[in-house]
Amino acid sequence: MLLEAKKTDFEYKNGDIYFGFGLFINLHLNKIYVLIRRPSDLTPVLEELSQFNVINSSDILDWEKRIESNGLCITIQPTELYGFDWDLYHDGNEKANKVFEEIYVNIERKYNKPGK
Repeated sequence: MLLEAKKTDFEYKNGDIYFGFGLFINLHLNKIYVLIRRPSDLTPVLEELSQFNVINSSDILDWEKRIESNGLCITIQPTELYGFDWDLYHDGNEKANKVFEEIYVNIERKYNKPGK
């Protein structure tokens, strides 16, 4: 999914294009988050989708959809990311970091295309 930043802040620059690789819809909070790499250090983070214009989202049609937390959360992301241990990754586990980088390269190659 290609996204364009709506404003400039300490991480994102208005008009710059970013690759989103997951959507997390929280119905309890009435918010939609997008999984994106933070430009400063490339850490994958959840940002509110409202901070971006969606340039192209046709790739999410190929992504897996899951309803969780008794229907209060909907996750839409590439199948490759399901089962990934984000806790290990954010704890600095080197193996989890390597696995994420391999997954990311594959999904970016597959989905990060202007016409996709």
